[in-house]
Amino acid sequence: MSDNKYTPLVVDLFTPKVPLQYLPPADVPIEKRRTPKVDGIASFLSSLKDHVEEYKDYKNEFVSREAKAKLKSQQNREALQRALLKWNPEADTNITGDPYKTVFVGRLNYTVNEIELREKFAQFGEIDQIRVVRDTNTGKSRGYAFILYKSESDAKLAFQNGNRMVIKDRAVVVDIERGRVVKNWKPRRLGGGLGGRKIAQKHKHMEQQEPAPKMLYPPPASYGRGNYGYRGRGGRAPRPYGHRPNRTPYNRPPRY
Repeated sequence: MSDNKYTPLVVDLFTPKVPLQYLPPADVPIEKRRTPKVDGIASFLSSLKDHVEEYKDYKNEFVSREAKAKLKSQQNREALQRALLKWNPEADTNITGDPYKTVFVGRLNYTVNEIELREKFAQFGEIDQIRVVRDTNTGKSRGYAFILYKSESDAKLAFQNGNRMVIKDRAVVVDIERGRVVKNWKPRRLGGGLGGRKIAQKHKHMEQQEPAPKMLYPPPASYGRGNYGYRGRGGRAPRPYGHRPNRTPYNRPPRY
């Protein structure tokens, strides 16, 4: 009885499956395959004649970093000379009024407008006109303005007491209008000004660099070894040579 129960399972295990359907190959048969014909570059030489004629005088010259820096410095000097020739405060149509009644306000916040300046500087006297200098292309403030008072005494009072006034978290600079008052005056952007901010030289040529100072006396053998004469590991940091010449590691008093 048990044999009849498991006989159908054995028969299904060894029954062959349905054979796969034959499909013709999608590629070209191997006996009919041919590689493409490969020629040389002789056929392209005729199209390169115009290119050769165009770049026959081309020279690939290497330009060093120092040469680029010199060229840029020369271009900056020429641009400065052109700007100096154009700068003339007497012929500027935007500048009006008596120069002795005008004060200059610099280092302004770029968001400060004429109304805010009037609120701050009206305490020194009656104001006739305020001009915040703006860029001609973008219309944004350049960070300085001119205030014209109706009396010379008010302008003098603003010049004496308005300096270092804080406007929008920035201390402003108040000065007289030196462009029309002081002879041969030039603003800072044209190489003049009163100084104050030092700008480091970005490009300094090798021939302009100062040589390193030579040491008159060589450092001792224990310089830079950490303890400078003390026992154990750690201790004090090394001191520069010549810090205390009367207390060298050889004549230091004993420690008890």
